[in-house]
Amino acid sequence: MHNVCLYLHTKMICAVSVQASPKFKQNEDLPPSNVPKNKKKPFVRPVQHGSHAKRMRRREMRLLPPKPLKAPANGLLVKRLMPVAHMVYKAYQVVLDGVSRLLKHIPVRACRWCTEVYVGKEGHTIKTCRGKHCTGRSGEHLWVAGLLEDIVVPLEAFHLVDRLQKPIRHEDRFNHDRIPAIVELCIQAGVDLPEFPTVRRTVPIDRPGWDKVDSGEEPTTFSGLDGMSRRRNTIEEIIDTDDEKAETSVSGGEEQSMVNEGLLDETAEVVGTEDSDDRERSSESKFDVQAINDDDDLKTIAEKTMRAWTKMRAGANQLIQTYPVRACGYCPEVHIGRRGHKLQLCGAFKHQWRNGQHGWQDAALDDLIPPRYVWHVRDVNGPPLNNSLSKYYGKAPAIVELCVQAGAAIPMKYKPLMRLDVIIPDLDELEMVA
Repeated sequence: MHNVCLYLHTKMICAVSVQASPKFKQNEDLPPSNVPKNKKKPFVRPVQHGSHAKRMRRREMRLLPPKPLKAPANGLLVKRLMPVAHMVYKAYQVVLDGVSRLLKHIPVRACRWCTEVYVGKEGHTIKTCRGKHCTGRSGEHLWVAGLLEDIVVPLEAFHLVDRLQKPIRHEDRFNHDRIPAIVELCIQAGVDLPEFPTVRRTVPIDRPGWDKVDSGEEPTTFSGLDGMSRRRNTIEEIIDTDDEKAETSVSGGEEQSMVNEGLLDETAEVVGTEDSDDRERSSESKFDVQAINDDDDLKTIAEKTMRAWTKMRAGANQLIQTYPVRACGYCPEVHIGRRGHKLQLCGAFKHQWRNGQHGWQDAALDDLIPPRYVWHVRDVNGPPLNNSLSKYYGKAPAIVELCVQAGAAIPMKYKPLMRLDVIIPDLDELEMVA
């Protein structure tokens, strides 16, 4: 009898621990520092092989009249996502402005021969360099002063005047502008920028397929095609863009519907249901991104930059669920649109089999906004990170580590990755640690 009770009691304890472990995550595996180049990226959605009955149903569906397309496949904008697009664009500007200000106070080091970045006065001694002449240096990094591009990865994509146009050919690659990919996604989702004209349709296309057929009204072009400037904006030019371009004219009812659908910031607090006026004011504040002022101190700049980074990723994650974004499975190239371009510039694994073209697949959030992971430094004034203690260190995105060292609070999402609960032993205690 005692054995049975002990068994049931042990089983009950195990059940409680299993249920509590997903909720209270302690540590996470670190992202790989060196991704193998001879493997393709994993698919965002696993490939599902249809059965014979499913293929027969598809064959029967082709004989039926085509169903009308829904936005954004019919050329129209999704109105409920327009505030999200403006929020993401403004948050992107705040992130660039905040990082450029923080770099004046927080030192950042970057390796000369690889993509490794370190937020601190002196670079670490962890031997993970795989760049040029790494064998002669035994894998040690050669540190130089870091720049803005080392924290915010400058990922660019082609700007499409008409997002339903035919894919860009290799011969026409110089006839299209290259702008930041997150900016192109915001433009296609409803943000109007005079320097980057785009087509805005008021009448949807009347049939599916790759050939566009407009019914009735001609599409209108924002800012005119004749005055389109063929120039490439750098990150510094985007910082100086007027914030008034990011305003939206969507009514409050559509904003409230976005609150109900969960298209808001993941880190925002839950709004109560006692007062409807408080809910409306809270929904408006969640779309607002606080700009950085000249009189803000270092901690305030870091907190605003951290909130803008979180809102930008949360909003971009909602946009890519509706607006198609394609990424190459072998290289960092991305394309904002329903079909990838036809440029023959992919030099990654087995590019000869594809005639230099990219292997397009659905893009993940990290493909659109790459988080460059760096080692987390607990003691800024302490000794540099040692190679022998690398398994006890944690990691975080470079912009998160930069804001944390400037005084911002650590987000709950990145605490398991930073391994804050792991006690780092001394070098003389390393042999005694199991």
